[in-house]
Amino acid sequence: MDDSSQLTYNDSPSLGWLAAGVAIGTAGALLIIPHWLPGMISSVTGDEAKGFWYISRIAGWEAYFFLWASLVLGLAITGRVGRAWWNPSLLFALHELTGLLGTVLALTHALILIGDRFIGYNPVQILVPFSQPAYRPFWVGLGQLALYLLLPTTLTFYLRRKLGYQMWRRLHYGTFAVYYLGAMHALGAGSDSLAAASLWFYGITSAVAYGLVLIRLWDQSRPTRRALRPNAKET
Repeated sequence: MDDSSQLTYNDSPSLGWLAAGVAIGTAGALLIIPHWLPGMISSVTGDEAKGFWYISRIAGWEAYFFLWASLVLGLAITGRVGRAWWNPSLLFALHELTGLLGTVLALTHALILIGDRFIGYNPVQILVPFSQPAYRPFWVGLGQLALYLLLPTTLTFYLRRKLGYQMWRRLHYGTFAVYYLGAMHALGAGSDSLAAASLWFYGITSAVAYGLVLIRLWDQSRPTRRALRPNAKET
């Protein structure tokens, strides 16, 4: 991100977007829950109930998507193409909203397993990285690390005025680590990650993220190359 973009999106009306998202989600839930509730009750009772496990898997897919979208929107804010075609204030509001949604879904993905009896995690195994031996401990541990990085990274949205732009920008680079750790967790721990649809989904989203990162690095290196050209001629 450069200093010119800071002036544009620093005061974006993100709470309005969040309220709209909550309202739409609530309305959808009120329509769907009455039809799902009987089946959901039966799926979360009993020793072999898998309801919590399925909810966790769905939340994990959604968390990955929204965190990917937040990363892409953040890169678009500072890219020439994004600023040429979109209002930076809108991009930043969507960047913040998708980041918040991804955080809530990631917490749901992890914490709802406290009630799961299918695998039988305990709170320590859920909260302490690499502590559970039951299911792909290394890949699950990467997801736990991603979650612990995600929480302070999301918090920086609300502390950017106190932190100052430069400090906020450095801390916000944690978004990259969160996404890549989360992607490895999804591929390694996902019970259906080798399915064709999963591989296409992860492949396309990862390619877009990597491509935008490379474009950003290329854009940032261009002034440096221009500055070096006169010196190269002199030598």
